[in-house]
Order: sequence, then structure tokens, then C-alpha cells
Amino acid sequence: MVEDGSNTPAPAIPLSLRLVGWITILYGISSILNIIELARHGRFFINLSALQFFGGIGILRRKRGWRLYQLFCLWLGLALLVLAGISIVSGRQLISYGWMGIPLERARPEVLLSLFILLALLTVWEIRVLTRSEVKKLFGISGTR
Repeated sequence: MVEDGSNTPAPAIPLSLRLVGWITILYGISSILNIIELARHGRFFINLSALQFFGGIGILRRKRGWRLYQLFCLWLGLALLVLAGISIVSGRQLISYGWMGIPLERARPEVLLSLFILLALLTVWEIRVLTRSEVKKLFGISGTR
């Protein structure tokens, strides 16, 4: 049954969209675990990335607002990845980066740059999935834009 109450079955969710949804959920879970781990050590941190958990669920449920939220986060993340890449290539620390509370600035630049390139490629793929016309239709968005 579709959300509008009709008995018409909802179209199947493509594998690529399911992958984006689950990647988003896993990212949200890792952010929640980060908050918990920091709190265990007496550091209280508000990590808005924890909302990715709900964003992933919203994507899997085809909620238009969560798709828009995820696109915003992906574009912002892509911009930050570009800044991080520029920081590494220039040899200057323009921004601070880390994972699960572990600073990554001391890692070898080649490793960091490779990681950021892979993350940027994943991010571009996720943006592409969420902006494809057949996926937009699943969220009730019509038009060719």
C-alpha cells in the first residue's frame, strides 16, 4: 500500500538507493557511537551527524524531506573533503579532521589524500543516485530538473 492510501503497490526501491540509505544509517550509527564514547570520557559533544541515522531511514521510506537533508549533507561533506584535500596537498593544515574522536592530521599525507579521494567518489555517487530522475519519482518529485 502506498502512503496516499491506495492499494497500488509502491514501486521497488533500486539497489543503489537502498545502499545509499544503509550507508547513511551506518554513518549515523557511527556518529551516535562517537557521542557515547566521548561522553564515557567526560567529553560532551553534539554531533549533528547522528541525524544521518534518521536520514537513512527516511531515504528507505522515501521521505522527500530526508532526501533533501541528505543531499545538503552530501554537498557540504563534498566541500569539506575538497578543503581537506587542498590542505593535504598544500602541506598546511587548513582544517582539522578526525574519525571517532581520533585526530588524523598525523597520518601520512598520501594515505589521507587517498582516503579523501575515495570518500569524495562515494559522495559523488550518492549525490548522483539521489538526483536521478527515477529516484526523484520515488520521492514524489516530478520534472526533469
